[in-house]
Amino acid sequence: MCPFATSGFHDGREIVGRRGGNYAGIIIPYFLPGSDRVREYRLRRDQPDLEYDSAGNLKPRQKYLSPPGRSNMLYLVPGVGPSLLNDPELSIIVTEGQFKTLALWRLANHASSNRPRFLPLGSPVSITGAARSERQSVPTAVVWM
Repeated sequence: MCPFATSGFHDGREIVGRRGGNYAGIIIPYFLPGSDRVREYRLRRDQPDLEYDSAGNLKPRQKYLSPPGRSNMLYLVPGVGPSLLNDPELSIIVTEGQFKTLALWRLANHASSNRPRFLPLGSPVSITGAARSERQSVPTAVVWM
């Protein structure tokens, strides 16, 4: 399952509400739990702007973009419903980004029946400190690769 689509620079501009520049890339849809309607889109640019860091190395800038004013959102694999999010026996793994979340989802469902072995969630930003869960008895892991 790959919910992503590619965009030309005009489509990408419209999705993230920008003008000028190259916004060709991968369109990443965000869904609410249990819904097949897209909540929001995020764009991973094929050719992001480049800038020099403090050490003088050239690095990408604004590689991932959201519409103006949109705060960071937790990425859920399309089709994940509230029942999985509320399952007290399902371990949670939090990782950075949508691609890693989808890879972990494939692993969670590999050679299993109807139920994943764990639930991956994607965070667009680094999480500092220990992960916290309202379901205190559920193992939660934070994985940065």
